[in-house]
Amino acid sequence: MSKSNKNNNENKGSKIAKDVQSRKENNEKSIHSEINLEENKSKDTKKIKEGRRNSEESSSDESNKESKFKIKDPALGSNNCVISGKYTYNGSPFLCNDPHLFNTIPAVWYLVNLKIKKDDYHFIGASIIGIPSIFVGSNNHLNFGLTVAHSDTADVLRVLKSKKGENKYILDGQEHNMVVNQEIFYVNKAKTESLTRQIYRSPLGIVLNGYSTQVMKAVEIKNAVNLLEEDKYFYIMRPNYIYNNLDLGAVLVYHLSKSIAELRNTANRISISINIVFADKQNNIGYQLIGHIPKKTKIGQLSYIQTAHTRTEFYVEFIPFEDLPFILNPAKGYIVSSNNPIINKYKYAIQGSFCMDSRSKAMSKAIQSMIDSKIKITADILNERVLKNIEDMEAINIIQMIRQILQKDKTVILKPDISRYLNRLYSFDGLMIKNSFSALLFNVL
Repeated sequence: MSKSNKNNNENKGSKIAKDVQSRKENNEKSIHSEINLEENKSKDTKKIKEGRRNSEESSSDESNKESKFKIKDPALGSNNCVISGKYTYNGSPFLCNDPHLFNTIPAVWYLVNLKIKKDDYHFIGASIIGIPSIFVGSNNHLNFGLTVAHSDTADVLRVLKSKKGENKYILDGQEHNMVVNQEIFYVNKAKTESLTRQIYRSPLGIVLNGYSTQVMKAVEIKNAVNLLEEDKYFYIMRPNYIYNNLDLGAVLVYHLSKSIAELRNTANRISISINIVFADKQNNIGYQLIGHIPKKTKIGQLSYIQTAHTRTEFYVEFIPFEDLPFILNPAKGYIVSSNNPIINKYKYAIQGSFCMDSRSKAMSKAIQSMIDSKIKITADILNERVLKNIEDMEAINIIQMIRQILQKDKTVILKPDISRYLNRLYSFDGLMIKNSFSALLFNVL
């Protein structure tokens, strides 16, 4: 790269940093002005706050202790992107992967840097404890990253209990016995305290009776929680991928792939649904959805509880690997994956939950902006503009929706304070800066 081009990139990167800093300063001034307005509110408001505080302090010591140690549900998800070398400073593809899971001890991921002299192989990346393979990283030939696809692969069905026995069910017009085990769980080392639970077992899937409510809430089965009839039915979860078992051999050699074709062939043997992005030394970039995913024409087609009358209803047809979404060298020069559908027009429904595209839209917008500005992308610029992107596109969409609803409904009369806050929301640029009053207001609402 010539010195003039390098200077241009540095100047553009400097402008980007100044622009972000300017936004932060403006938002900080804005929130201070809002705070001053709030401090001028009436004494009645202060009394209300003091009353709430006294009420909280009067709660029991035990509940206070519990609240101190209560951990909020973390915001989970993953992002990755791959960018063609024609837009980077050195002409090579850039691939970045951010599996932003919460902190645990031990950590989910650990870094690996492995050299095998005999075969002249060099692996570097991230692995999961207990699995001797690299899932995110590179070798001598390929770079690869992943995000969970959140495909709709699990269904809940119910079978009618027989009136002739508590542990019998009816399927294909015949009675069948449900295997029942009494499991003892010791809760201390001395084994003086224990819990006894009745566990049902079935070749049809995972029997949920006794735990149905918790499971339904966890997997967001829509018509479940208020309609459970465990006295009449056995509820069975069918994780469809169990009928095509995870090929551990494929997982162990995944990182050894020498070409895109070999990577895809290996990934074809893995049953869990994953978004993979990759790049090779020949400047090819691509995307592949992998996993054993049932054929469905709409999301949640079987996510509602279905009553099964025959054994065949517990088995499904899977999308062939050659029909799963695959992209190679897209015209726009980059691919972004954030647990969302990558291909919008597709004959099968794939993503089930947690597939909002706000994160991928924000990342795509940032990458496209750099391409349009003819910035030769460096690792530092990519980190600043994409990985540290704090623009919430979903927030902007929600605010626009609120505005449209209020504009259409002329019967809604808003109080002055509400109108003032809404006007602040309407001008929100989507940047989740810690000193932004508009960002705070959106998250509170």
